[in-house]
Amino acid sequence: MNRFRKWPIVPALVVLLVAFAGCEGESPTEPPRPGGTTPGGTPPADPNIALAVSNADPLVGSTTTITATVTVDGQPVTNGTAVEFSTNLGSFADNNSNSTIRTTSGGVASAVLTSTVAGTATVTVRVNNATAIAQINFRGEPIDPDPPGTAPTIISVSPSSGSPAGGDLVVITGTNFDAPVRVLFGDIPATVVSQTSTEIRVISPAVQFGPTEQARDVTITVITRAGTPGEQQATGGPFRYELEILTPSITHVSPSSGPNEGNTRINIIGSGFQAPVRVFFGTGGSAGGALTDQVEAQVLQVSFGQVIALTPPATGLGAELANQQVTIRVVNIASNTDTVMAQAFRYGPSMRITAVGPTTAPAFTPTQVVIDGWGFDDPVAVTLGGIAATPIQVSGTRLVVRTGIPFIEDCGSVEGEVSVTNIEDGTSTTAEGLVFTYLIPQPTILSITPNPVTAGSTVDVTVSGSSGTGRFQIGGITVLPSSVVTSPTSATFTLVVPSNLQFESETCPAGGERRISTAFTITYTDALTGCDDQIDNGLIVNPPANPRLFIDPQTLEFAKVTTGPPVTLNATIVNTGNAPLNISDIAFGPGTSADFSVSPTGMQPAIDPCGSILVSVTYSAIDVGTDTGSVIVSSNAGNGTITLTGSATAPPPP
Repeated sequence: MNRFRKWPIVPALVVLLVAFAGCEGESPTEPPRPGGTTPGGTPPADPNIALAVSNADPLVGSTTTITATVTVDGQPVTNGTAVEFSTNLGSFADNNSNSTIRTTSGGVASAVLTSTVAGTATVTVRVNNATAIAQINFRGEPIDPDPPGTAPTIISVSPSSGSPAGGDLVVITGTNFDAPVRVLFGDIPATVVSQTSTEIRVISPAVQFGPTEQARDVTITVITRAGTPGEQQATGGPFRYELEILTPSITHVSPSSGPNEGNTRINIIGSGFQAPVRVFFGTGGSAGGALTDQVEAQVLQVSFGQVIALTPPATGLGAELANQQVTIRVVNIASNTDTVMAQAFRYGPSMRITAVGPTTAPAFTPTQVVIDGWGFDDPVAVTLGGIAATPIQVSGTRLVVRTGIPFIEDCGSVEGEVSVTNIEDGTSTTAEGLVFTYLIPQPTILSITPNPVTAGSTVDVTVSGSSGTGRFQIGGITVLPSSVVTSPTSATFTLVVPSNLQFESETCPAGGERRISTAFTITYTDALTGCDDQIDNGLIVNPPANPRLFIDPQTLEFAKVTTGPPVTLNATIVNTGNAPLNISDIAFGPGTSADFSVSPTGMQPAIDPCGSILVSVTYSAIDVGTDTGSVIVSSNAGNGTITLTGSATAPPPP
């Protein structure tokens, strides 16, 4: 193929665009006026024209396409807008003239330009008041072609098969067969009879077959300039050595089942098949004779290792084959050799499911399932375990579908039959004795971190078999996760541990109950499946690290004789919390009678958990009457009050 020497290329003023789609606009019935008038409408104002040229440097006599994309404010102009193309060199292909008018479609119009002479064509494109220019350099003057290569090539080998005894004349055609040449069949040299630069005639060498071997493919190698520094080689073929009389054998049949109506296209795989062949279906018999209830199949194609045929109907003459596992017999007619395979094919109803795999699938992970059988006709409706599946591939004997998402109630298993329905005629079938099961993931709490944890803080709980949504219970209190992070195998939920748990307690030596670390049962329930997992006493929770103010008793009642000595009563302040209790003040409340006194007063040393201090109140009334008051205990756990009541009576008469 000639190449051409390029002329000096005039720089092309071409605006490059994204490749456009669609056909060029057709000329309107009534040509629009020059200047871009839209047929039946107003020409676009201030359009923008962008040009692209398919080849800015074409050969003389070839064509190039100029494409104009016309927009206004970035949007394509109205379909049918006229675009005028004109050139100072060459002509446009649609009218063989130096100008043409095209109309837009989707904002795009194009024209095809050619030239019979070399030179630079200046193409002007005009729409209303806007113009754009593209320059195209038509070039000529061929140059000498590159010298041909010297490497040999093999184009054909005829004949492509022969006897293992050798002696067949084989013609090898190709190129660059430069003498001297050698030819190998596999690794065995052949005898060269004649040789030209494009053809070599050889006598095929003999090969030694094994005891059961009937055919062998070998590669043909041609070595040119053999024995010289310029030696080169090419390979071709294969060339098949095969016995003149082949004995067929069958290894398997695919598909191995089909409808009683017949016409199932089957592949009989094996070796030694030699056209012409005949194929028979029957219920019994052996090689060397007719089968019982024998019916002949239609043969479509024959090769050494495969016969393609259409199954005969299991009706009429073949009625005895209906719903039976039958024998297949293949006969090489020329050599009268044959082979049989018992139970090679099964006839059945017009539509049938023979195999499904897999028969289980995760409930929430779409899974591909293969359904084998026959009689499937696209479009089909498929259910697996009673749940609609999505067909991906459909053939007459195989379906590939994707599982759907089952509805799960109370963690119950979902299972059921597999069915296929041909939508057009309503024919349907169900897999006999087969149950498809959706595997419901059973959640398992894998870890709880940290553990122990303090009430009110967060804890991470990792659960396998989770759908990623669910709820927890800690000590019988429902807790919803604040966040969740999922992975292919688990989900990690972040929970805030409730502060109002029913903690176990211990009695402080001075009185009062202090909450202590307690092991609580934690339960996870999956929101999608209803399945749950529980770890008894699986989470140890420390009570909140807070002080608690406990006063016992909270009321002091005094009784004394006016002439008698003062009366003193005590109250105990106990820290029943889990952090130091700081007493900032012990003082009388407003309106407390002056007949009361208290000790100690003011700020006190911190009281450790379950620690205590004693508060003594003395009543010293010398007048008959009733006195009231209170002692206020201020602390970092809040304030407490000791209520005071005093009663002073006169001494009894002497």
